[in-house]
Order: sequence, then C-alpha cells, then structure tokens
Amino acid sequence: MKKRSDILLSVICLVLSAVFGVITLAKPQVRFSERENRVMASFPRISLRSVMSGEFSRGLGDFFEDQFLFRADLTRFHALSELSMGRRENNGVIYGKNGYLILKPEYDDLSLFRENIAAIDSFCSKMSDRGIETAVFFAPRGIDVLSDYLPDGYPHEREKDVWNIAESALPYMLSANREIEEAIGEGKYLWYKTDHHWTPLGAYECYEKVVTKFDKNVFDISHFEIENICDEFYGSIDSRSESLSGISDKLFLLRCEGDEDKLVVNYDIKESSKSMYFKEYLSAKDKYKVFMGGNFGHLGVYSKSGEERETLLVIKDSFANSAIPFFAIDYELEVYDLRYFEGKISDEIDKISPDKILILYGIDTAVSDGSLKLLGR
Repeated sequence: MKKRSDILLSVICLVLSAVFGVITLAKPQVRFSERENRVMASFPRISLRSVMSGEFSRGLGDFFEDQFLFRADLTRFHALSELSMGRRENNGVIYGKNGYLILKPEYDDLSLFRENIAAIDSFCSKMSDRGIETAVFFAPRGIDVLSDYLPDGYPHEREKDVWNIAESALPYMLSANREIEEAIGEGKYLWYKTDHHWTPLGAYECYEKVVTKFDKNVFDISHFEIENICDEFYGSIDSRSESLSGISDKLFLLRCEGDEDKLVVNYDIKESSKSMYFKEYLSAKDKYKVFMGGNFGHLGVYSKSGEERETLLVIKDSFANSAIPFFAIDYELEVYDLRYFEGKISDEIDKISPDKILILYGIDTAVSDGSLKLLGR
C-alpha cells in the first residue's frame, strides 16, 4: 500500500512539474524585472555546440529559475521562511549588522575573470606603446569593505581570491578597498545599505587614487557640498532580498562650483543634457539612474566654457556613474560601457586620440561578465 502511495505521489509531482513547465514556456516572458532591477534570463538558443558544451542546459536552468510561474510570490515566501528560522542570508543576500545587505559572491569558475584580466593587460601594454597612459581601477564588492558588518564568525577569506588574481596579474592596478573599509568602519556613509554600489563619497576615493596617478591635483573633499535628493532609496539588493529589512538609503550628490558647466551627450539615443544628474529618475524604481541617466554604450561629458583640456577616455560599468562628475573637473570625457557599445573601442581611440585612459569596473562585473575581452577587438 505504501509503495502504491509513493508511486502516486511521484506521478502527481511529475505531472505538476510538467504542467508548470509548459505554462512557464507558454506564458509571456518577463524581459526586465523592475523589482530586482535586472534583465531576466530568456530561453536559450539551441545548437549542437551549446548542447555539447552544457551551455544550453545551464541557460535552460536560468530560464526556468527566472520565468517560473508565481516566482515573485514563491521567492518572498521562501525569504520569510528563512528569516523565521533565524538564518542570516537568503537568495544570495547576507543580512549584515546595522541594516547592511551584502551580496554573497558565488563564482563557480574564475576562468572568465582570468581572460578579462589578460585582455586588460594586453590592452594597457598596447596603449603604453602608443604613449597613452592608462589606469585600471576595480571597485570592491560589499563583502570586501563591510567586514565589520558581517554576521559574527561569517567566513569570507575565500572572497579574496579574485583580488589575489588581479593583483598578481596587474601589479599596477589601483584599489581603494582599505580606505573605503576604514571610513565605513568609522561610520562614514561610503556604501549603500540596500544597493551594491558605493555612494559618491566612496566614488571620491576612486577619483583621488586615479587623478593622483595621472599627476593631477586632487580637488579636496572640502570643496564639495552635499545635496540630499532622496530620503528613501531602495537599491537592487533590497529587491533581491524581498524588501524584508525595512531599511532605506539616502541619495545625495557632492556638488562643486562649475559642475553645471557641463554638456552630456548621449550618442546612443542622440540626445544631450545640461546636467550630469538626471533627477527625473527620482520618481522611478531605479533611482540610481540619477547618476548619468543609467548605462549607455557611449557618453560624452564636455565643458561648455570651450577651454582646451585633456581628454580622458573611460571604459566602465555602473560603478563609474557616480564617479564621472569628479573626473569632469579636470577632463573632457569620452565614456564607453562595453556591455552596450556596439563598435570597436580601438576605432574610437584612433578617432579621439585620448590623453589618458581609465578602466573602471566593479570587480564583480569583471568576474562575471565577458565584455572586457572586447578590449582586444
């Protein structure tokens, strides 16, 4: 009798799985999740190569994970269950002290990161041969600078592996991890509690390192005034954690004299703006877009005064968005995000002839995204 009931239960589970699978395939796919602020996985392309390499099966798993029926309700229920049992993490988010939500990096393979690092090193060597000075700056992850706010006894030594790889392959790489971590430990607001980015104060630490390398005078932090623009900012990690912490961040800008004397040209959509801050996004879900309007393939930031200045070409991900206003103090900027730019960066360099080049990426992007390999194209 028990054997028969077990078989019946197995059949019911198989049928339900099949039904939900068919419905998931048949229903309209969610292209972008406003709640999680990310592009959702789509059904993978089928080819002999993708099947043989396992790429198709991995893509299929990602598809069903992102597109599953009632996904939002089920993930929230799971989050509540985890917290009710006293667990300090859920859905890849660590619930840290003082309201900090910290992404838990989970890398199965670092081979893509090594390829990106090799592409950066080769690119910098070629630029050096052409007499163009380059700087490479990797922005940290929350887990790199929030050690004081991790749950007691939380193991995170393994997370240093990516930094060891980068530092050994790129000895000239710049980093402000120590400065940012020390300042946060002193209670300074350099990192958002609900988002994976640094605040403008954290971005300033990057600016200071880069312009010092480029032999420019650092515009002292005392010259900036804080402009608070939003008291309730809920970032991407808040969405991923199902907004259970009840904590919000503040959005603020660091303003200095002359920062309105800039013209921002978006070459992707053929539009221009008289400001580097897009406050219309304060009413949107992704309020971080207030910095440079979001991510685009090619932006230009130019002085409206017409003065002759050096050109800095920036190759970046979203961490650069809040740092760009600092670099605009000294440079005319050509800004490229290789995740969205469809041309060849080598052609752009030939056309622009920049005086300096900065590669500014979050190290998590460098580990998980292959866009940096396009530097060799």
